[in-house]
Amino acid sequence: MEKIPEANLFMWCEQPVRDAFAPLPDGFRYRSFSPALLDDWIDLQMAGSAEEREYLLSYYRRVYEPLAENFTDRWHLLYDGETLAASCTLWEAYPGYETVHWLKVHPLYEGRGLGRAILTKTLENHHGEVFLHTQPASFRAMKLYTDFGFVLLTDPVIGRRENHLTDVLPVLSRVMTPASYRNLRFACCPKGFLEAAGGEIRF
Repeated sequence: MEKIPEANLFMWCEQPVRDAFAPLPDGFRYRSFSPALLDDWIDLQMAGSAEEREYLLSYYRRVYEPLAENFTDRWHLLYDGETLAASCTLWEAYPGYETVHWLKVHPLYEGRGLGRAILTKTLENHHGEVFLHTQPASFRAMKLYTDFGFVLLTDPVIGRRENHLTDVLPVLSRVMTPASYRNLRFACCPKGFLEAAGGEIRF
């Protein structure tokens, strides 16, 4: 497998595509996030990745803990019995703009439709624009995002971060399936979001 560089990619969806939604597979159940489940979430984020426990705990305490009461209907955990199999949240990272955050399926559960199911749960009550930040290593998730109506943003800088799209498109063309790569769509970042992303950031 080709070594995939770390890089910033940004995606935007004007309105989630409802035809891409999917039900929860049999045998799984959703739980809303609570602080009692924080260790489960940290373990999930660490599975198959280079994430470190202290960083994740610090991130939660700095970004999420002050607003934890807002998570009841916005941070979804998908369990197989007592095992956390997937997680995703919808977060107002920029004032007035929702973003998909921390979508993760445990490596042992990949390929079973859980990513599509939990993204459906996250967006089923959302109407209007939604954004996300991703990276080329998440090229399989990018195929999923494309199905839901997300397009790659082409602006060279978004908010305070450089957009590496031009640099990594050749990599994506090699690691994605030909059909998935052909289905990628592109757009300039909406002006309102560019302005919001340049101000207060909640992450």
